[in-house]
Amino acid sequence: MASIAYITDQNMISYHRLNGNTEINFWRPSAGKKISDFKKGDMLFFLAKGTEKGRGREKGLIGYGKLKQTKTLSLKGMWNRYQERNGYPSFNQLSEAICKVSKDKKIPARLNCMELESVVFFQEPIYLSEFGIVISNKIESFFYLDREDPMITSKILQKADEFGVDMWTAMLQDDPAADFRNDAVFSAVVNAYEMIKENYYTVYENKRNAKYAISLMQHYPHSQFLPDSRSDFIIRSANELIVAIPLIVNSNAFQASFQYAIGHYLIYRSYLKSALETYEDVHLMMFFNQEISIDVKHILNDLHIQYQIMREIK
Repeated sequence: MASIAYITDQNMISYHRLNGNTEINFWRPSAGKKISDFKKGDMLFFLAKGTEKGRGREKGLIGYGKLKQTKTLSLKGMWNRYQERNGYPSFNQLSEAICKVSKDKKIPARLNCMELESVVFFQEPIYLSEFGIVISNKIESFFYLDREDPMITSKILQKADEFGVDMWTAMLQDDPAADFRNDAVFSAVVNAYEMIKENYYTVYENKRNAKYAISLMQHYPHSQFLPDSRSDFIIRSANELIVAIPLIVNSNAFQASFQYAIGHYLIYRSYLKSALETYEDVHLMMFFNQEISIDVKHILNDLHIQYQIMREIK
C-alpha cells in the first residue's frame, strides 16, 4: 500500500478545507514527474506550503485523501467534470493557478487528474522530522513516504489521531476523526502483509484456501480481502479489526501449510505490535475448516494463537 507526500498549493488546500470537500480533484501538469506505483485506496498526503518551520524551512503534512481513480483531461474537460472540486471557485482562477505551476507558464494540452475521496485535514501540521525523516528542499513535487519505513503511514496517522481533526472540518463532516485510527490500523495490516506475502502454498491449496475464505466472508458483512491476497482478509466492526488467516485441514500438505500459517501469524503480530502504539482493537485469527487434533491445539495455545473452527459453506 503506497503513500506519497505531495507539495501542495496552500490556496487550493485552504479552499477545499473551508468548503468541507471530502472528494476533490488533485490535478497536476502531465509533464511532471511520473507516479508509477499508486493504486486505488493508496493515500496522498498534502505537504503544504505555508507551514514551514525551523532553519530548514520544513513543510508539514496537513491532511490526506485516498485515490479513487485517475484520468487525463484537457483544462476545459477537467473544469466541466470537477468544477470547484479542482480547488478554485472559477475557471479563470484555476487557469491562472495552472499557468503559475507549469514550467513554460502555459496551459498544458492535458492534465493528470487524481480523484481523491475521504479527504480529511489535521488539527495541526505533522512534521516528518518527528519520525526521523529528512526532506530535501530540492523536491519539486512528491516523494514516496514508505520506501524507507513501510510503517511510516500508520505512525503519521496515529500522530494525527493524537492531534485530532481540523476544527472546521469537524463542523462540516460526520465523525471524521474516527478515520485516523481506522486508517492507521488498516495501513499497518496491509503493509505487514506486503512484507510477508511470499506464498508457499501449492496452486491447488491456493484455490481451496480462496474458496474457504470466500465462504467465511459470507458470515461477516464487513469483510474484504487484503490487497493482492486471495486468502488473508480483514473483518471490520465498530470497535475492532480482525485479520483472518484461513487454512484447509483436510489436505495432504496440512503440516507444511500449518507451519507456514503459524509463521505468517507470528510475523503479522510482530509487525503490528511495532507499528501500533495500542494494539487492543486489532486481533489475528486463524480459521480451520474442520476439527483439528489435540496436538495442533496445544501448539496454538502455547504460541497464544487465536483460532476458530468454521466449516465451509457449500
